[in-house]
Amino acid sequence: MSLVKTINVPQPNIGDEVTFTLTITNAGPDAATGVAVQDLVPAGFSAINTISNSGVESPAGTINWTGLSVPVGTLALTFKATVDAPTGALDEYKNTAQITDSDQYDPDSDPTTGPGVDDLGDNLADDDETFVTVVPKQADLSLVKTASSSTPNVGDEVTFTLTITNAGLMRYWRSRTGPRSLLVSVRSIRSPTAA
Repeated sequence: MSLVKTINVPQPNIGDEVTFTLTITNAGPDAATGVAVQDLVPAGFSAINTISNSGVESPAGTINWTGLSVPVGTLALTFKATVDAPTGALDEYKNTAQITDSDQYDPDSDPTTGPGVDDLGDNLADDDETFVTVVPKQADLSLVKTASSSTPNVGDEVTFTLTITNAGLMRYWRSRTGPRSLLVSVRSIRSPTAA
């Protein structure tokens, strides 16, 4: 058996709800029973919900599926989670999962070993473990305001320009990376009135 994890939105916005899918593939020749899968949801996600196939979140941030039957072919497991703001914690968006048990012998992996362990000592990646790293969109916005004249006369029309600059790696909503301007016109400047 092998395990592959995917996400429906690889670059979500903070606050978005995303769906993770774990696809178990059984290359046969027999159906697999007593299959267990564990998913370690990192600190960058919260509000885990809609866990398929009777999976259970216990303890918090760890999803366990047990007693699964996987015919020759594939079985998909899914759940949803909300993307939280980054804190700088190590691997806070790296979501890992592994097959932890099976009644049948698997000739090319050992589900009883943990993630990162070379099951067969052959220096090859083990196909019963998988991960996906999410890269949330980021925008670093700044704002500068200028006027067409700093010393206008009363009655002059002045144009104010607001320049929004996005120094981030992603677009922010509909604005493009780089400077963008918004123009605000004031038809006249009135003389101050005495109080």
